[in-house]
Amino acid sequence: MAATYTAQQRAEILRLAQEVGPLEAAKRKGVPPGTVTAWRCLENKRAKLAKRVITNPTGAPNPIRKGPLQELLETKGSISTIPPT
Repeated sequence: MAATYTAQQRAEILRLAQEVGPLEAAKRKGVPPGTVTAWRCLENKRAKLAKRVITNPTGAPNPIRKGPLQELLETKGSISTIPPT
């Protein structure tokens, strides 16, 4: 059965990993090194996403960019790949 960690335990392990590295933090806290590495990866991704939303110079959230397919669906309502006969 996989171990579960509280948010407080996770935060403490990540803080320690920042100071001494993920392998040493894992060793000291008795957590698998892959778990600590995965947590760090997730935290980095969250930080990057938060930065992307916040960095809009107007202060408003960044608009969601739509591709040509989404725009076509909004204007036409549906798309048919088979021409009507």
